[in-house]
Parts: sequence; structure tokens; C-alpha cells
Amino acid sequence: METAAATAIALPDDLVREILLRVADPTALFRLAVACKQLRALIVDPSFLRRRWPEDSPNSSTLAGFFAALTRCGRAVFVPAPRSPISSSRRFLSSFYEAASFLDNAVLLTSRRGLLLVRISQRDCGEPNQLAVCNVLAGTCDVLPPLPHDVNLAISGFTVLTAADCCSTGRRRPPSPAPGYSSFFKVLIHGVNQNDDVPEQRYYLSMFSSDEPSWTSPQECFNHNNDIGNAHGRGSAVVSRDAAHWLFGCTSNYYTLNVSIGTGRVSLTKLLIRSSPPFNTLAPQLSIAADGTLALLHLRPQGNHVDIWTCQETESGDGGTAEWPGTRTLELKRPKQNLNGTFSICVGERSDTLLFADPFLSLHVANLQTGATEDARQQFEGLGCEPTVPLMMDWPSVFMSRLGDSSEKRCMWYQL
Repeated sequence: METAAATAIALPDDLVREILLRVADPTALFRLAVACKQLRALIVDPSFLRRRWPEDSPNSSTLAGFFAALTRCGRAVFVPAPRSPISSSRRFLSSFYEAASFLDNAVLLTSRRGLLLVRISQRDCGEPNQLAVCNVLAGTCDVLPPLPHDVNLAISGFTVLTAADCCSTGRRRPPSPAPGYSSFFKVLIHGVNQNDDVPEQRYYLSMFSSDEPSWTSPQECFNHNNDIGNAHGRGSAVVSRDAAHWLFGCTSNYYTLNVSIGTGRVSLTKLLIRSSPPFNTLAPQLSIAADGTLALLHLRPQGNHVDIWTCQETESGDGGTAEWPGTRTLELKRPKQNLNGTFSICVGERSDTLLFADPFLSLHVANLQTGATEDARQQFEGLGCEPTVPLMMDWPSVFMSRLGDSSEKRCMWYQL
């Protein structure tokens, strides 16, 4: 083993990098970095990691697990996915962070690239909409300032954006976070203004950036009407091509609310969906296709087929339209049992991962590239809860965080 390692190190670095790029299994690549300091220096180089996992590659991230709230006590718990790269055991959210008992009763909202957005319980902070951003990789938790009191938002949509999301808009590097914040991030929320004394409901958007001291003044997005309908999904946005998108709709009319990451510009786009069947009680879900375009997923009632539409083109500006051509139907490879009444669907940051439950409370993780499904009942057995927020991990971030810090305290729960 030592002779083989010495022979590898004797090779030129460029050749060793090319060999390492061909290591298909992330776990094997990680173990090589742990076993040899010279290989570790090559592997943790950001340029190598982005060559190994390009930004738009469907394999650049992996499903690490789910956050859920226990029915019996409401506490937030992390449940690892099968073969999770970061943990093999369940644990409470507050156990990831020092002096963070206030997370025990937090409401789970959304996650992106290892950042988890939660709403702190009012009894713990005194504010109805006090939010916090938890960095699962770094073990940090940043409590955001209170929302502006001039607009009382009933929050229905949200997302958290990382430095990588904001850098993709053309900025070479993100700004430094303000004192008191561990890293740069942005949070976007929208909802109905409960202070409005008007017949129609008006949706407002507000943003917070960790390099600023407070939230932006809420800006009006649109007036709610019967044609636009209500927000779909669990309120979490999907991020595609420098914009955050939320799905709204009712019956056969569907729209996306789009917010530019770089400028904050808001637009509303009507979806022209071809060959769409009547959607059942499981509303379609917005996600991201492998090529980075928007995708619409619809799980059929029996739970054995998924219809997938992708966005073809968009007319810019408010009131624009987006063409969504004919559907692709994927058969899920699972036991042919009657699953009428399938419920509870959540998708990862890209449309290659889907989790759903059937009437018998059996949980299934489906790969939407291959149709293969995996039984996830064991992970949630005895918890008395449903998965709420999927945690997708960016492979380069996992490697940098795990290998770039020798602290046992920070790294002790990683299982690679």
C-alpha cells in the first residue's frame, strides 16, 4: 500500500489529478484524501472539485437526508437518507449547534446547499416571524433581525441563497458578511399583507442579505385573484439561472413568480402546459431539470408514474408566458401494488430526487433519471412524523468543510 502510494505521488500533479477525476465513487475519493496528505492537497483544491462536479451537473449534489418535526413534541430532527454522506443516525437539530436550544421548537422552512432556513417559535423570541439560517456543514446558526413591522406578512414562500448562488450573477466574489454573521447568504420571503384593508389580497416580497443590517422594505408583487390561485408546494422556491421561482395556480392555470437574484426584479409568468391531464389532489411541483431549466413534476395517484414537463422558452416581463411542451412520463420501478391516495411529495433541488408516501405510510425515495425507487421506511420508523425539508449537499462543499478543518468537534458526525 505504501509502495503504491509513493509511486502515485512520484507522478506529476497534473497526471495525478486526471487519475483522481476518474474516481467515480465520492466515498473512495474522500478516503484517498484522508489517507494521503499530498492527495488531499490536490483533491481539496476548489478548481479540482469543480472539475469533478461541475456546477450544472446533476451529480454535483446528493440527498443527505431530511429534516422533520416530531408529532409528539414538535422538535426538529434530522433523518439521514439511505447511504447519507454526512450521518448514519438520527439526531435533533439543536444538537448540531452550541447554545441553540431555541431550535428545538423551530418551524422548518427550506434548505439549499447545506443552509437550513427555520422560523423560531414566538415563545422563544417574542417575534411572530423571527427567522434563522443554520449552516449544517459549518455548525453555525445566524439569527436574522425582525421583519419590518409596517407590513404584517403571512409568509407563504421562502428561499435561502448561498454565496455561490449570488456569485453566479456576475459578481466575482460575494461581499463580506456584516459583523455577527458567519457567512454571506440571502433570504427571500413573500406573503400576503395581513394589514391590508382591501377586498383583494396583495402579495409582498422582502429580502435580507447578511452584509446588510436589516430587511429590505417589502415590495408589492401582485394582487391575488382566482386565476392566479394560491402558492403550491411547501412554500420553498427553486433556483434556476440566477432567479428564484415559486409556483402558483389553480385547476388548469399555473404561474411562476420569479425574482432575480442579482437585481431583485419581480415578474409573473403564465405557464402554457401542453397535454396536461387533470391534476389530482397532489398538485404539480416545481423543480429543476438536469440541464438547469425549470421542470414541473406530477405524481399520479397510484404512485407508479411521474409526468415531467420542462420549460422551453420565456417571454420576459410581467404578464409573460412560458411554453411547456409535451410531457415525458416516467414509470417508477417499484412493487405493483394499489397506491390510490398517494400523498406527501417533496423534491430535492433538482428533479432527480423525489420522496413520497403511500396510504400505508410507506416512504419511497425515487430517482427520476432511472425510475429506481428505494424504501425509506426504516429511516422514519418510530418517529411519528413525515419528512418536511430535504437536505441536499453540494459535494465540493462537503469535501471542503470536512477536509479543510481538522477540528474533531466540527467533523465528528460526518460518515464518509
